[in-house]
Amino acid sequence: MTDKAYLKALGSRLLSEANDLKRTPEALASEMGYQIETVRSVLMGDSPYTVARKLIEDISKHYP
Repeated sequence: MTDKAYLKALGSRLLSEANDLKRTPEALASEMGYQIETVRSVLMGDSPYTVARKLIEDISKHYP
């Protein structure tokens, strides 16, 4: 799997988790203190790995 494919898969998984939590990308951004563009970039697989990883860590801490 390429890095780009991995980031897309990670974004898809994160979107699925957000849906399970009944959170839109806008709600995630607001509740987590992120810019909506950053959240959308992660969900689309267009962000750097470090940004995606940080968002995932923050979400896992915020939504136990």
